[in-house]
Amino acid sequence: MAASKPAIIICIGAWHRPLHYANLITDLETNGFEVHCPPLGSIDNNNTTFAPDVDQIRSLISRLVSENKDVALLMHSYGGIYGSEAAGPFVKKPGGPGHGVTKLIYMSAWALDAGLSVMDLASSQGVLPFWFSRSDDGQFVLRLPDALAMFYNDLEMEDVVEARKYLGPIGRGAFETKVSFAPWKEVESVYLYCLKDLAVPTQLQDFFLTQEGGRWKSVTIDSGHSPWISKRKETCDAVVKAVVDQL
Repeated sequence: MAASKPAIIICIGAWHRPLHYANLITDLETNGFEVHCPPLGSIDNNNTTFAPDVDQIRSLISRLVSENKDVALLMHSYGGIYGSEAAGPFVKKPGGPGHGVTKLIYMSAWALDAGLSVMDLASSQGVLPFWFSRSDDGQFVLRLPDALAMFYNDLEMEDVVEARKYLGPIGRGAFETKVSFAPWKEVESVYLYCLKDLAVPTQLQDFFLTQEGGRWKSVTIDSGHSPWISKRKETCDAVVKAVVDQL
């Protein structure tokens, strides 16, 4: 009997909501996958750590594993931070017993080594963003329209207008908490490398892929930061192949 497909959890990017990923969810479900896309716990929140995001993904993984399901994490942007942290205790190596996280897919996502935060690396790489700022209550808020150009530089204007409606502030803990797990060292992982990304520029993507101990396969997509919108079919096809080991 053929092995069942892993359930996919989409770990969404900062400032975004599940509605932004609606067509990706639909496309993956059409390919026969069970798909979960939880909202960020840190959006519209002044949390001082990334715990709200990590805890809900870890809880979801635990539930799916208890249902005898394997899990693939599809992480976008900041989703690579809390998704990696959540996955750490559940990573299952090929041939290992039981169920767990068997696939890690980073879609222009942050892939940090243990002991680093987003702000640590952005500072060391000289890429501190100019397109968001900290509010008086500690949230990171987007500077518009600059942030729209970072996220959606290759989208049609109607898509940009629609996406803007759902953006929200995020607690500073999302970017200031240091990760303690680097699961991309434990199992072969897939990186969807976005050539035109301005929010996570290729300088950072190159850094992620060349860190010591990484076990990467990469797929290059000629897109900006939101490839599931601008390169919809290509992105879905790459994710499906990554999940079922056909890359």
